[in-house]
Formats: sequence, structure tokens, C-alpha cells
Amino acid sequence: MKDFQLRNDTKLLFRSDPTQALTELTASKRVLFVYGNGSVRKNGCYDDVKKAVENGGGILYEHGNASRELTHIEKGIRLVEENKIELVIGAGGANIMDCAKLIAFGAYHTEHLWEYVKGKKNPYGLKKLPLILMPTYPSSGSEYGLGAVAADSRTGDFGTAYGIAADTPDGNDAGSETAAENNTEGGTSAGESKGAAQSDGSNILIAYFSVMETDGVDTVGGASRVAVDGEVLGNNEYVAQLIQQETGGDLFAIETVQDYPTIHDPLLEFAYNEKAENARPELASQIENLDQYDVIFLGFPNWNADLPMPLYTFLEEYDFSGKTIIPFTTHG
Repeated sequence: MKDFQLRNDTKLLFRSDPTQALTELTASKRVLFVYGNGSVRKNGCYDDVKKAVENGGGILYEHGNASRELTHIEKGIRLVEENKIELVIGAGGANIMDCAKLIAFGAYHTEHLWEYVKGKKNPYGLKKLPLILMPTYPSSGSEYGLGAVAADSRTGDFGTAYGIAADTPDGNDAGSETAAENNTEGGTSAGESKGAAQSDGSNILIAYFSVMETDGVDTVGGASRVAVDGEVLGNNEYVAQLIQQETGGDLFAIETVQDYPTIHDPLLEFAYNEKAENARPELASQIENLDQYDVIFLGFPNWNADLPMPLYTFLEEYDFSGKTIIPFTTHG
């Protein structure tokens, strides 16, 4: 693979003891801790957060048994308002991290929050509470991405707000800094937001790989498809279109000569075997002139905690020297 530049809104920091970084980030703040059904107490995450906030002279408020269900998000927003929360921490899987994202963002955009979830408004760069995300197991990628899924069981509706990054102010209006913890290996991650690429779109390419499953998967927790205005799209295809709307860039679907299974279990097995074989699937489409692009958004699903193998083919077929690559990923 040739040299290239990688850019993302989140800078990852790994720490064997996350409490020091958390103490600095939460110092003297009123903190809302968002978590799920209590696993954070078993894996030590809860104790780390409580200790860090106490050491820093902050006050900890809790929102347990949370999820990306809209009523839980709304409850979190009420807790923010009632307790004058200054910082939100979300610890768990994607379900909890998405909830925390939407609480931090919704604290300033309550009235129109569902419009952001449905993609009618763009949340990127808008005001939100400082946010720390702490993934307690590897695979979801929500701590590293901008998407936040929400579902309203009262109506059966759901959607994804794309453009909410974990970050905390660093005193510089030009940027921000984020922290998160990975308790699976005792690591910590932190992120920095630099803002979207500014361009008329002529130098931007949005390349994506998307496989849409057709069987009855959970359309909230792990689906590879999303319904938008009656049209069913693959998750990465949908996110690519949102990026295209904001940047004016060119869309390019990374497609392979071979067809992938569209049923969940056979697809899992197929992808696993491809990775085990270190395969390089042949691509069915080519970019005519990569030289005209300076910025490349690259979208893909998280397969086996790795890139899908067609992405390796794509990255090895072109010379990305001097390009800025901005990845975006979905899980499922």
C-alpha cells in the first residue's frame, strides 16, 4: 500500500490507567454519566468514572439503563436541564454511545432533535455539550464515528443523525479535543474535531462500499439498511449521500465482480472466509481520474473488526499520495 494521509474527527488516545485523563477532563464539572444495564460496574468502568470525577472535584449524576430509544434520550436531556450538566460521558456499546451523543447535542436542539435524526437537518459543527465516549467492547465504532442512531418505539420510526463527534473544549475556538475509554484492554481514546472540508465539491470524492442485507435483521440495533422517504438504502450508501449533500462531492460506489450474500449469516461466513484468506476481490468499477480529487471520503462497514477485503483492493489499486482521506464507517 502506498503512503496516504488519514483524517478523522476523533483522535484516539490509549491509556493503561484512564482515570488521570478523565480527572483532567471532568475537573470541577457537573457530569452526566450515561450507561446501560450495569455491565460498567462489572468491568471497572463505573469505578473509573466515579473516581475521576471525585478526584477532580466534580459532581456526578447518573442515567442508567439508557438506550438509543427516544424516551431515554429525552430523559437524559431533562437531567441535563434540571442539574445544569456541563459534560456528558457515555460508556458501553454503540447503543449507549449514540444515546449520549444525542443527549449532548439535544441539550441545545431539543425542539428539532427528531429532524436531525431523520436527516432533515445537519448537526455537524453545531453547539453541543462536551462529550466523552467510553467503548466497553470493541466492534461498534460509534466512539470514532459521527453517526448517532435513535428509535421511537411509540411510532416505530428510527433514523440516524450524522455529524455528532465526541469532543471537549480545549480553549481554542478553531478546534476541540475528545476523550474516550476502552475498558476491554484498559485503553483510552480521545478525539479532536477540525471541521468539515471546505470546498465547492469539485475536488472531493465520496467512495463507499455497501452491502444491504435482505433478511429480517434488527433495523435499530444492527441493520445494514435504512429506509429514507420510502427508499431502502445500504447504511454506507445513505451516509455517503448525506456527505454528498453537504460537500457537493462526486459519489463512487466500490463494487466487486463477485456478488455478496444478502442473508445475514451467509454474509458473515463469506466475509470471515475472505479475511482468513487475505483475499483481494476484483473490483467491477474504476475511478477514471483520481488525480482531480484532493479529499476522499471513504465509507465501509465494520466486518470482523476490520475493513472489508474489497477496501484493501481499492486502497492498493490507486496512488493516494498527497490525498486527505476521511473515513466513515457503520457497524452492520
